[in-house]
Amino acid sequence: MARPGVRILLVVAILATCWGQWLPAAVAFNRCQYVYEYFSYCIDFLVGCQLVVPRQCCSHVRKLNFLAKHMLGPRLICNCIEAMVKGMEPPLIAYNIYALTLECSIHLSFPISSSMDCSKAHSLLKPTEGPTMAQFSSRLIQYLCLLLIVVLLLMGFSSSSTATESPSIICSDVFGYFRKCIGFLTGIKPCPGYACCISISELNEKTQQLQDGPKTVCQCIEDVSYVTKSIYNFSRIHQLNTICQKHLSFPISIAMNCSK
Repeated sequence: MARPGVRILLVVAILATCWGQWLPAAVAFNRCQYVYEYFSYCIDFLVGCQLVVPRQCCSHVRKLNFLAKHMLGPRLICNCIEAMVKGMEPPLIAYNIYALTLECSIHLSFPISSSMDCSKAHSLLKPTEGPTMAQFSSRLIQYLCLLLIVVLLLMGFSSSSTATESPSIICSDVFGYFRKCIGFLTGIKPCPGYACCISISELNEKTQQLQDGPKTVCQCIEDVSYVTKSIYNFSRIHQLNTICQKHLSFPISIAMNCSK
């Protein structure tokens, strides 16, 4: 257990880290995280993977409109969207952006583009309108830092740590991630879509954390194809890596020796 003097120094170091390093990064992330979450419901339509605007897309675009008018401002939302879709394949379709406003019966208070000058999207938020999202985020991080310090003090900075079980994955987990890509891999859908790319990336990360991850996931995917009677298109498997910009650490097949 650390001595009182050392304990105080550790608390000061943690406090300085929270305010000096964690806070700016956390605020920057929090300012875009709502945009990333809400706008993701519209991406498949905007790139042409869906022919009809999803109902969830319209409801979340209205939320973004509210944020643009009252909290974040159109300029920040524009920057967040650009960061989200820059380099995305397939790219945004200009007509679908226009069609989105018609289908959702909404006038956008922020621009949707992958390459526009967001400085021209003037912010509608005035300083007198109340606390901003950044201020809320700042207070939240401060409270979390204080909570962390209190917890460390109560624990006495014990150096002992409980043993943790090694991560594992079961086929139901694999199916939960992989099912969003089956339509593309079997040739039913023209492109994988945003949800597929996100899910396959998360599955890839989990696979890399496991000792026998590639072997386990490979076998689960084969089991999924057997149960769903899916036949994967070989060229689509390669396209998935390219479009989602991800090198998969596990093979996708319906009849290979996963032990290799």
